[in-house]
Amino acid sequence: MVLDVLYGSIGVPEKLKDIVNSWYFQRTGEITVQPFPDPFFSNASLNTEKEHALGVMHLANLACDLHKELKPFRNLLTISALVHYMIEFPISGPFERALAKIGKDDVGKRIMSLMNSTEVGEVVRRLGVNLEDIISINTDSYKDFPAVNALFNSVVGLKKIDYLPRDGHHIGIEPGRKLVDHLALLAMMGFSDLTQINIRPEGVAAFENLISAYNIMFTEVYLGPQKHVLNDMFEKAVILAVDSSILDLQDVLESSSFGIEFFDWTDRNIFDHLLAYVMDRSDHPDAEHLGILLKAIKGRVLYRKILDYPVKDKTTLSEKLLTYKGISELEGIIASACGLNGTIDVIVSCPNTTLRDQLLKPTNGVIQVCGVPLFQVSEKVGHREVPSLSINKLIDTWQTLQVAHVYIRSIPGLDFSKIMNACRDILENFQKVRPDYDDTK
Repeated sequence: MVLDVLYGSIGVPEKLKDIVNSWYFQRTGEITVQPFPDPFFSNASLNTEKEHALGVMHLANLACDLHKELKPFRNLLTISALVHYMIEFPISGPFERALAKIGKDDVGKRIMSLMNSTEVGEVVRRLGVNLEDIISINTDSYKDFPAVNALFNSVVGLKKIDYLPRDGHHIGIEPGRKLVDHLALLAMMGFSDLTQINIRPEGVAAFENLISAYNIMFTEVYLGPQKHVLNDMFEKAVILAVDSSILDLQDVLESSSFGIEFFDWTDRNIFDHLLAYVMDRSDHPDAEHLGILLKAIKGRVLYRKILDYPVKDKTTLSEKLLTYKGISELEGIIASACGLNGTIDVIVSCPNTTLRDQLLKPTNGVIQVCGVPLFQVSEKVGHREVPSLSINKLIDTWQTLQVAHVYIRSIPGLDFSKIMNACRDILENFQKVRPDYDDTK
């Protein structure tokens, strides 16, 4: 039994205790869900991946108790809840986005496959769970049963139902916690053929409250200005470290004693580890730049944001922002125009999708409200008038344009007004419809 701030207590099934007691899982207690919160959220670091993983495991058990259709998936869902956070890097969000940008987003799969030889792998085999299914559900690609995949990953998924109120509790934003009624949400879901999750009429109010919680938490917490710049600075540092081979991930992950080094990494010591790599490779031309950037992040010496620039679809700019190579080229052009160093002085960042698309598009019709796909919810559903128009209004307030952010290292004597105008001119020059774009496709 584990005491929990949301659910009172969580029972750990006997069959999963070997996983929970393992060194691999206990490490998640040293990794926070919000590694770069704004300073006035003083308790944000109390919410750890360990606490969150146990919460998701609890919700998975509860969902399987409530719905007989899910009972065959109990082991898969509960083990996936625990394993998902065991394979994450410290400061996991920006770390993993950085790896994806340079084509190394398979690292999590490799870690999970390598864990097959540990005591965690022994439990997985003993319970008859396919490791490939765990990998698929943890990478949002479990296509055999779309509703099960959506239950784990989607806008109404177990992970989000747990982390929104948990963050709200630790950070001190009460609506974030009180608006999410996990029992009502799970009880009012239907899984008739495991291809869709249908929110029944009785669950519409709970679903609206969940969407409201998203609005509050993203507006007040997840999109905070300091969090944004630190995330982007850390992404830049990881890309520079891995792409330059100052940090050799293959060497870290596939050493003779699997994971000893990787599983020693936590939020508390990751900067010391990375700076040690810088010292070991001090002869590398990028080592000094990486050291400057890591020390700036560790000391919260923030880069200065000088421009937020809305990006239109089907333009040369939107194309460049899709790839690490294109972003590096833009950083180099800006640096050259402003007399700066593109490797260290300029950061250009842009999410590949909007907030709305991140949360809703992956459902692809799997999530329905009263039998209507989430994107098509109208004022009236079936024979019962529901306040679903407010669902649309809330969702429509979510970011629907991609926005490029430009940051400059704070160097004494820089004319930031002049740099801002130069950056805007450069981005506007690329904000043109691609000449090779075929609108008939």
